[in-house]
Amino acid sequence: MKKVFLVLGFLMSFSIIAQDNNLPNKQNNENKEHLSQINDDLRTNTYNLDMNEENLEPASLTNILQHHDLGDTSWKDPKRDLQGNIVYDDVLFEDKGKVKWQDYSYWSSREKQGMWNPMPFPYVSEDDVVWATRITREIILSEPGNAPLLYPKEVNYQDHGGIENMKQMNEVLTGIDARKNLFQILKDAAYSGQVNVYNSRLSRMYSFNEVIGNPDEKIKGALSYKMTQEIELEDEDGGFIYEEEEVVNHVLPSQIKAYTIVEDWFFDKRRSKMDVRIISITPNAVLPGKPGLTELGTFYYPEIRRLLANHKVFNMENMMDRMSFDEYFQRREFSSYIVKESNVYDRTINDYINPSDKLSQLWEGERIKENIRSMESTMWEY
Repeated sequence: MKKVFLVLGFLMSFSIIAQDNNLPNKQNNENKEHLSQINDDLRTNTYNLDMNEENLEPASLTNILQHHDLGDTSWKDPKRDLQGNIVYDDVLFEDKGKVKWQDYSYWSSREKQGMWNPMPFPYVSEDDVVWATRITREIILSEPGNAPLLYPKEVNYQDHGGIENMKQMNEVLTGIDARKNLFQILKDAAYSGQVNVYNSRLSRMYSFNEVIGNPDEKIKGALSYKMTQEIELEDEDGGFIYEEEEVVNHVLPSQIKAYTIVEDWFFDKRRSKMDVRIISITPNAVLPGKPGLTELGTFYYPEIRRLLANHKVFNMENMMDRMSFDEYFQRREFSSYIVKESNVYDRTINDYINPSDKLSQLWEGERIKENIRSMESTMWEY
């Protein structure tokens, strides 16, 4: 009788363990059912937008991730839902982020699939922040260290639109070197409605019509500008006369000369660390008929982190080990100088130091930087 109870107890414990082992599979199946309802619209990058359809790279017939309308290919066929959208939790994507070898001779970058998430930040409680200041920086794109933010631009593609047809684009289309410059990413995302655009103080979000403007009705948008140009008209006598006309043009990456970065520096006593969070990024352009730099629309950085995580920065040391734009900013790889620290007068360094004395302004920025560093070391004394 004892043996019977022992056997029954063993069977019951085995069934409980089996149920526990099936729990992850059940959850995975539920996740797959949820993912099957999500359309593969690539909202986390700007490579395959309908608005850029004419500029897309030629699809390889052996790469189903580029040309997913085909049924049978010589490459791996990822799992798809009833609508034909890729199910990203399939076994093919367990090593997501790595380069897939295609036909044993060429590789195909998976960068354009929009599958990367930004690195999560550690938890920060307002009660743990014992000191903070807001810093505004200028990133000058002419500096060599900021070249990854500026390029590629004005890339020539011979015969892209047909034989003897030259097309100029602001991105590299094919291969593992496929990439865009930062402004082209932000512009494409804004014009397709993927991200929001704000005024420089982040006090107001622009509507979609305010972002794109209306060139036909001479209404400028947040990323466009209005200028006057001469047009040639034919008169009654067959001659030509010239008249001035207002036109609205979209800002080009070649016109972007700087970025304004607003960030919060704070000391977190819970982690005993001085940390920083980027708040916003604003492109600055040189526009015809306007002196100096003109601020364009501002992008709230937490909203564009995933977008930037799905676009890569060129790595001059190793093309197969590229970091994302988000990682580029979090690692502080850019070169910049401080133009403002939060103060009671809400003024910039340019407001209280002679604008012509650039050296003194740079020293003031270094003083602010040193104050942040010394504040961290001072906190350790407590």
